[in-house]
Amino acid sequence: MALNWLDLLMIGVMGLSGLVGLMRGLVREVLSLMTWGIAIWAGIRFSHDMAMLLESFIPSPTARIAAAFGILFILTLIMAGMLGFVLARILETTGLSGVDRMAGLLFGVARGVLILTVGVFLARSTPFPKEPTWQAAQLIPVFQSLAIWMEAQVPPGFVPRLGEKSLSH
Repeated sequence: MALNWLDLLMIGVMGLSGLVGLMRGLVREVLSLMTWGIAIWAGIRFSHDMAMLLESFIPSPTARIAAAFGILFILTLIMAGMLGFVLARILETTGLSGVDRMAGLLFGVARGVLILTVGVFLARSTPFPKEPTWQAAQLIPVFQSLAIWMEAQVPPGFVPRLGEKSLSH
C-alpha cells in the first residue's frame, strides 16, 4: 500500500487537527465550536437592533448592519474565550486536564475526519476526482464512503440545490 501526496495530506489534516485538540483539550474545543455558532446567531439575530445604535456614526444602512454584525460576532468570541480560559483553569486545578486533553485529541481527529469528508463531498463538483492522484489515493475510498453516508443524512432537496448529482448514484 503506497501512499501518495494526497494520502499524506489527509493524514496531516487529521494529525494536525488532533494535535490542536490535544493542546486545547475537549472543553475548549467544544466551547470553541459552540462559540462560533452562538456568535453567528447573535450577529444575525441582533445586528439590526445594534445597527440603530450606530446610525450617528455610520450613514450607510448596509455598512451599519455589517459593522453591527462584526461587533456582536467579535464580542461574543471574546466573552466565550474568557469563559474557556476560566474553565481550563478549573480543569487544571481539579486534575482533569490530562483526561480533557486526551478527549480533545479524539475530538480533534474526529473533526479532521469531518473536514476531509466534507471536502470529498464537495470535490465531486470539480474535475479532481478524475485525476490519477485522486484515483490512486488509498484513503479516498474511506472518505467517499463517509461522504455517501453523510449525504444520506442531509435533508431531502438540499443536495439538488447544490446543483450536483448524488454520490451514491
